[in-house]
Amino acid sequence: MYWFSIFEEIRKGESIMVDFKDVERFTMMLDGEEVKPKRMWSDHRFTDEEVEKLSRGEEISFDMMSKAGKPYVATGKVRKYEYNGRDVVGFKLNERE
Repeated sequence: MYWFSIFEEIRKGESIMVDFKDVERFTMMLDGEEVKPKRMWSDHRFTDEEVEKLSRGEEISFDMMSKAGKPYVATGKVRKYEYNGRDVVGFKLNERE
């Protein structure tokens, strides 16, 4: 992950360190609109080959580890969806059957 920090002056000359995440993205067309999804999903960084497939609207699959420590295969594609009441564009797993 890419992180950088800046110092921000606040009252009485005190300084605090504020972290900002430099988010890596890729550009693609989705439903006739240019979008810029994140290149990372969870702790997986999409390979160049995966980015090419996602950019063509294809599904991809890759190995992941659950929070419980169990391996699984993540399968999905870039979609428009709602997250925490906001419309977003990004990688989304397929619904489980």
